[in-house]
Amino acid sequence: MLAVSTEERRIVTVLFADMAGSTALGEELDPEEMRSILQRYYTIAREAVEQHGGTVEKFIGDAVMAVFGLPTAHGDDPDRAVAAAINMRDRIRQDPVLGGRIAIRFGVSTGEVVASRDQSAGDFLITGDATNVAARLQQAAEPWAIVASDRTARAANNFEFGDEIEVQARGKSSPVPARLVVGPRKQKSRGRVHLPLVGRETDLAQIQLVARRTVNERRPSMVSIIAPAGVGKTRLVEEFLGWLPSLAADAVVAIAQCLPYGQQLTYWPMRQVIFTLTGT
Repeated sequence: MLAVSTEERRIVTVLFADMAGSTALGEELDPEEMRSILQRYYTIAREAVEQHGGTVEKFIGDAVMAVFGLPTAHGDDPDRAVAAAINMRDRIRQDPVLGGRIAIRFGVSTGEVVASRDQSAGDFLITGDATNVAARLQQAAEPWAIVASDRTARAANNFEFGDEIEVQARGKSSPVPARLVVGPRKQKSRGRVHLPLVGRETDLAQIQLVARRTVNERRPSMVSIIAPAGVGKTRLVEEFLGWLPSLAADAVVAIAQCLPYGQQLTYWPMRQVIFTLTGT
């Protein structure tokens, strides 16, 4: 049976992770101990990438290359790649075997590539400038830093980035604009839309009734708003939040978001709520 190779153009986000100072570490350690460290590092990297919907394209020595957008593309692949890098970094730092022994640096780049796939093996060959840029950004990063291309920073909606920097990337004709990943983006109030609420007066009254009971009886309540997309759920909540200060002027509103990826992010919304309530 002949192997069939297919090619297609895709917009993907490439993540490069590499160990800093691995050569010196290899001199200090027994080969078997070094192999054990690398295997643990590879395992954490693969789990972090796959939990966020990415694919590990290859392991190159002590470097990891992962692709987000192949074989399945998502509308938030840049967010997924950055989240995977943060998750990988945090897990390695906290790992009892790796923590304090190795340091990782990351580069993330979004762009168009040509993906060739050998269907008999299921492997991808990624060709495009996005892979080169991700590798160069990783090389320029400080230990534990995540450096993202400007295109990735503009496309990622769930994270904060530092000011633009220019990376002198080896082999590139001009500096590469990039930004340092700061961390998850804090949720900001969208503000109330100052237009009359039409056709949702009964729904709003029901939520207001629950709020009054909660304040008067001083016990928690929960309301679920379930409806098809585009019918005005967010608008209804905004109207309620605009009304709430008239009931309880000292009420604190904490908004959290469930991310559409990551099996290890169960408590992400709770973390956002705590950040809001504590002001951190």
